Order: sequence, then C-alpha cells, then structure tokens
Amino acid sequence: MTKNLLTLICPTCKTALTQSDQRLECPKCPQTYPIISGIPSFVKIKDGFYNNVYQTELGARWAEGFLRFKNPILNIVSEIRSQISIIGRRHRFFKQVFNNERGKLILDLGCGGGYELFTNYGNVVGIDLELKPLETARSIYPAVVHGDVMSLPFEDNTFDYVV
Repeated sequence: MTKNLLTLICPTCKTALTQSDQRLECPKCPQTYPIISGIPSFVKIKDGFYNNVYQTELGARWAEGFLRFKNPILNIVSEIRSQISIIGRRHRFFKQVFNNERGKLILDLGCGGGYELFTNYGNVVGIDLELKPLETARSIYPAVVHGDVMSLPFEDNTFDYVV
C-alpha cells in the first residue's frame, strides 16, 4: 500500500482510514476504497481520465514512447536532443528548487509512470487518475495512490514539495 510512509485519510470527511482485507474503510462515514493490485484506489473505475486508453493497442504504443523515426541516426540525434533540452533543463530546475536537500516528502501530482529524478531529493508519493501507469510508478516511488488531485486522501501540510 503506502509502505507506512504516510496516513491516508478519507477524502470525504478527512478521517484516518483503516485497512481491512483488500480495502480501506472510513470509521466515521460509510466510505470504502478498494486496494487494487496493492494500490489504494480513490477513483471509481468509470471515472478514469484516459477511459482505458492503456488497454488498447494505441495506448500500449503510447505508453512505450512516441513513434520513432525509421532512420536509426535520426533516432539517436532526436534522443540526444531531447535529453539535453528537456531532461537537462528539468534536472537543473529541480536541483535549484530543492537546493540539493535530501530526505523530503514529495507529492508527484499526475505522476503517470513516475519520474526517477524526484527520488534523488526524498521519498516520493505518486498520485494519478489512471491505475495502469501507477503499476510502473510504484517500481520507482515508495508509495502510489490511484486518486483525484481535486480530492486528495492526505492530511493538509503532509508534503514538503508538490510537483
């Protein structure tokens, strides 16, 4: 679940949840939340943001990465360019924002499959509306939650940073 990293609360009444079998229960209101493949879920399946795009062939290709050039040299040049321009900028930006601090608790909103860079600065909790990419994110982050950023299952002021 969240590997004792933090306490999950009921998004409806803000009470700490208890675990029973494969679900979380709110002792104050009648809400229950399933734990699906080890991931606490606060989203009704029909509310999925991508409407199951990850289950389709197109979604599988998208999840693996964008379509590549047919010419392998163009693939290499494109990869180097993207590493320098996007990832390099992100790394410098977050290094500056985090001031090389370590051990912080970071919330990655809309984390998708996760972003390993954030783990350099602390424990990261990922939250996303779609369950499928969270299966990848949990291999990077110590905790992931299937949830809606408009109705977070965390106490106020839990995180040092939100990205």
